[in-house]
Amino acid sequence: MVLILVIISFLLIVLIILLMKKEIHNEEEFQMDPKDIQYLKESREWFITLVGGFSGGFSNRVRTMVAYKLLSDYLHKKVSFIWKNDVYCQCNFKDIFNTELVKEYKVYDQCPKGKKDIPCNVDSIHSLSTKFTKDETVINKLKNKEGEYWLKLFIPNRSIIEKSRHFISMNFKGDFNAVHIRMKNEFVENTKGSTGGKTQNYKEFEDFIEKSKLPVFCTTDTLAKRKELEKKFGTKVKFYGDNWDENSYRASTVEDAICCILICIQADNFKGTFYSSFSGLISTLRRLKKSNVQSKN
Repeated sequence: MVLILVIISFLLIVLIILLMKKEIHNEEEFQMDPKDIQYLKESREWFITLVGGFSGGFSNRVRTMVAYKLLSDYLHKKVSFIWKNDVYCQCNFKDIFNTELVKEYKVYDQCPKGKKDIPCNVDSIHSLSTKFTKDETVINKLKNKEGEYWLKLFIPNRSIIEKSRHFISMNFKGDFNAVHIRMKNEFVENTKGSTGGKTQNYKEFEDFIEKSKLPVFCTTDTLAKRKELEKKFGTKVKFYGDNWDENSYRASTVEDAICCILICIQADNFKGTFYSSFSGLISTLRRLKKSNVQSKN
């Protein structure tokens, strides 16, 4: 009997480890098939399917689109994208982005009949361009143009923009700071992330809020953490949206998530979560906004 229990315990441990490995997104999981790379090199028209999965959420899809659009323009190829409304990203591209952008990017719900699509995910312009050339001059040239493409792509529809502006005007009478706390999948605490970098403790976020002389906009992915912060900091912290579904893979709607991005971009200071593509997207757009303002001045 004891032996049977030991064997069952061992099998359960193995199963848990396998599930954890599947959940953690590492670079090897998304390596493109060499045949697909060769097909893209030879084809004049690309149909890129933005893959679902752990890293198939909104932020990573947008990053992948920027990379493929930039590279296809440089190589003088036509590119279209297949954006599926699935559990990982519960929205249609045309419902959240500017109408003209939908036409320019040629986004489909499914691959057109008779066309070959290539599944792709989590590609920055640097990692993507190295699959096509070893010329560092070309790679650096593409990296330098990445910001321009980010600004062109990230234009939500007017309704979402107006909602974010209304929230700011109703909740902040001046400057404010912002934080994004990714709690699911242990992005905060007890992990070094998929890149093996430094850890990040949740207390850092509480200290940031505590020391802030300005009100703080908070966005997080668990309702429990939101309630905890509201209880501890009261009216000093503000949250957007009440459409929570803890049983869903994504706790809030994509529209609410985009509103949160737009609000965080306007904050004086922002503290994000290491390795979170959502925090990464906010930081990228904040940096581009700042450099764009400076260039105009």
